[in-house]
Parts: sequence; C-alpha cells; structure tokens
Amino acid sequence: MHHAHKRTDPIEQDYQSLPWYRKRVGLVFFMLFFCPAIWVLAMSGDCYTQQDGQAYKYTDKTLTVVVSLLPLLLGVLMQLASLHRYY
Repeated sequence: MHHAHKRTDPIEQDYQSLPWYRKRVGLVFFMLFFCPAIWVLAMSGDCYTQQDGQAYKYTDKTLTVVVSLLPLLLGVLMQLASLHRYY
C-alpha cells in the first residue's frame, strides 16, 4: 500500500552505523542549541530516524517543510520570550 503523505523512506543501512548528527537526536540537539546547523544538515545530505528497528530516511519534502517552518517557530519563541520579560 502506498501512502500519499509519506514522511520517510526505509533504507538498508543499519541505524547504529549512521552519524549521530544526522539522526533524530542530532537534529533535536541542533534545533535546541544551534539552529543554523539544521539548515546545513538538511541541505548537505540525508537525515534519518528509526522505528521498530528499521532505519528510515526523511524525504526531501519533509526536510524542506521543517527547514521552512523553523524560522517561523524561532520567531514565535523569541516573541514569547520578549513578552515574558515584561510580566
């Protein structure tokens, strides 16, 4: 069965052999502490996740959406932080 809204594609490579910074944990780390790295990682190669022991590659469409929405999310968080200073 083909899913129209597929976010990942299965890969043959073992998840443990993938570099940590290209895994979900690396993406979350960079999102929290150094956001520009997310753009570099997304534009320079594949990013991966794991589910039920199977490694998956995020699709280009998924990475494009994440990279596009990240500035919006950061802007909202910065606005909320600036409002918090006044209360």
